Amino acid sequence: MAGVGHGPGSPETLDGMRLLRSGLEKLPSRLVNMINLQCFSLFSPYTLPTGQWIPQLSIASILDSLPQTCVSLEVDVRSTYDRCSAENNEQAHLCTPVRRLLPQLRFLRLSLPEICPEAFGRGFDSAQPSIVATDFKPTKVPCLEQCLVKVADPVTGAMVRAATLCGFPDVGVVAVLARHLQAFASPQNAPRLQKLWMVDALPMRELYHTFESLVRRDVLANRSQAIPFNRIGGMRNDGIFIRMPTEESSQDLISTFDGVKGLVERFNWVNSLNGTRLPATDASQRARFTLLRPLIRTREEWAGVSRISSLVWSYEKKTASRVLDVAEGGLTDECVPTVHIPNGWIINVSGMLDRSE
Repeated sequence: MAGVGHGPGSPETLDGMRLLRSGLEKLPSRLVNMINLQCFSLFSPYTLPTGQWIPQLSIASILDSLPQTCVSLEVDVRSTYDRCSAENNEQAHLCTPVRRLLPQLRFLRLSLPEICPEAFGRGFDSAQPSIVATDFKPTKVPCLEQCLVKVADPVTGAMVRAATLCGFPDVGVVAVLARHLQAFASPQNAPRLQKLWMVDALPMRELYHTFESLVRRDVLANRSQAIPFNRIGGMRNDGIFIRMPTEESSQDLISTFDGVKGLVERFNWVNSLNGTRLPATDASQRARFTLLRPLIRTREEWAGVSRISSLVWSYEKKTASRVLDVAEGGLTDECVPTVHIPNGWIINVSGMLDRSE
């Protein structure tokens, strides 16, 4: 009988949640005493067991306990409350503790199910969330060098899990954040800022003609790049195809799902063999830090271990032309990577390439 003993209210699930909660409750008192702590990562898998989550109050308490020495922060938690319960009495506005930490940070990577401009300043006008309020005052960040905010993530089945705007789930979070982040990123406010990205995701729009994409939204450059990817390896976990932008050689790479997402972020944060996560810039300066590198193959290397081909490769071989590229646009544009079929060719109802009559 499927699911017996493992549902949200099962003894196994309740015991697991008690252990998780106990560990989280012990962290703040330990962090207060870590007077030399420089980097902290609160990172949870997106596929927590059914009935488990990281309570928002626990996250807020942990962030409030970080010492002044902590200059690198990652908070990547997508499940923060019990979606099966009508009582969510452990919720908190996580943007507030993030904002309090910003002045001391050099590196920030943030991925939460809810976010708003209050993470980056005060005075967000919740009555008019689509515009920048004249009294919005960005938090001054004299040390911040890199900031990456994930606003959506692809999930299995060409779907997207998107963050929502705090208190306004029906308002587009990308447009609101973009306007306020542009004010936040002024040279007077953030003199050392080199990278400020929102990382977004778009689903496939039309069978055979568009691709799923991970989107870099570069606030400083005021542009977006939708980078196409899809699964070509059947059930293989290492068979995700991604076509890289021109400035990154335009080549096709094949990796795991996590590897593809890392490529889009340019591996802003990296993992070590012992499980430590920290900014790539810091990792490169630590001689004893051994990186856990994801498996990434070129098209030629993939051909050496698999006979499975991409439909795009088949199209390009037949037409002797490039039919897919990274789509580029303005900061908030939903630019979708589309298969461009050359004159003299059509894609039939079965998704196969044919000569047009």
